[in-house]
Amino acid sequence: MRMSAPRTDWMQTPVRLVGLLFCLGVLVFALVAKGGGNAAGSSPDRDACVAGMPSVQTVGLNELVKLRATLRGVMASAGGRRYEGGIAAPAAFWTDASPQGVAAAREAHGTWPARYEIRQWSQAGDDVVADAFRFRSHAQARALFDAASVARCHRRGFAMPVASPPQTRALVWLNPDAAVQADAFLLRGATVYRVAVVRGRPSPRSAPRLGAGGVANGLACQLPGAGCVAAPKTPRTRGASAAGD
Repeated sequence: MRMSAPRTDWMQTPVRLVGLLFCLGVLVFALVAKGGGNAAGSSPDRDACVAGMPSVQTVGLNELVKLRATLRGVMASAGGRRYEGGIAAPAAFWTDASPQGVAAAREAHGTWPARYEIRQWSQAGDDVVADAFRFRSHAQARALFDAASVARCHRRGFAMPVASPPQTRALVWLNPDAAVQADAFLLRGATVYRVAVVRGRPSPRSAPRLGAGGVANGLACQLPGAGCVAAPKTPRTRGASAAGD
């Protein structure tokens, strides 16, 4: 996914133009972010966005395993090492709260909330997160998708144009750790997916590379039903291992 890689179909002129606009937006965002944020470290509208979030579907263990499996393509493409995984926090899209262990999240009737999250250090040294939230209906999933992908619901957030995957909403914001984070949200049926990326610090001699938004959108192409014409593939180096579960 480096800019010096051979040209492929997904790097045609329109997509490259969007990528340049994205990088410019990230630069502007970084300059604005230096002005500081509010004391609470959140956007003024975040609480209202979180309060309106619908509850996810409740599922058995087999269905939870299937939900987890929808994220494996993202992590396999990123490479590297998983450091956390489990039942995502209800407001994970805003709070960066750690996922809960599957055993601890088990409900009274042997079921689980259909929210799964995997966190991983990628082969490139980035912090990559993938989530899947499954609801009882498309309308409920749409409600979360609309709330989570709105820039005003995130601290110093702004939306960015996305060429691929289709119908993706992407934004860049200042996360609770004061790091610039890029999120790519997809709505497919009754499931909302998110791929989040915080880029690691490049070495002084590293080659030019994609911004966090470009990485997040490329990894999102590995989600089920993403619909990318030619999904970007992250080169894997020998010894890299795919994410566990």
